[in-house]
Amino acid sequence: MMLSENERKVLQELIINSRATDTEVSSRTGISTTGVGKIRKKLENSRLIRRYVPHLSLEKLGFESIVLLVLRIEDTEDALSLFDSPNLISALRLCTSERTHLALYAFKDTMQASHFVHSLRRENYGTLEVVEAHILSPRNVIKPLSLCVMLEPIEGCDLVAKLRG
Repeated sequence: MMLSENERKVLQELIINSRATDTEVSSRTGISTTGVGKIRKKLENSRLIRRYVPHLSLEKLGFESIVLLVLRIEDTEDALSLFDSPNLISALRLCTSERTHLALYAFKDTMQASHFVHSLRRENYGTLEVVEAHILSPRNVIKPLSLCVMLEPIEGCDLVAKLRG
């Protein structure tokens, strides 16, 4: 879907603040409030905007540990339960044979995080390999996972090119 310049402006404002009113977006973009409303509705109807979600503070929710796993999954069907965890924040499929997936989890403490990684290795032996496991603190997060990063140019990223025109 090719976006017009006005559609890109509205989309960028909504990426920054999805709760912004049409009037607020209008004042920041110079597009009429009616125009912003029509563009927002078009972006929603085309499913480019599928939902509006809050950015949560893991630390304030009591999560002290973030686990970043680099995985190699042999049999995706058997390992799919891995992605059903209530602690899962995000999961991505990679395009290499040595590393097939990235998964990001949040836990209350490092003990719970460590136990999860060890049980994952033990219970999925043969179908899943934990290539790398990193236990991090939410305090070390520089930029939360978000499409806000798309406002900055990233070499070779098609989404950025589409947003910028």
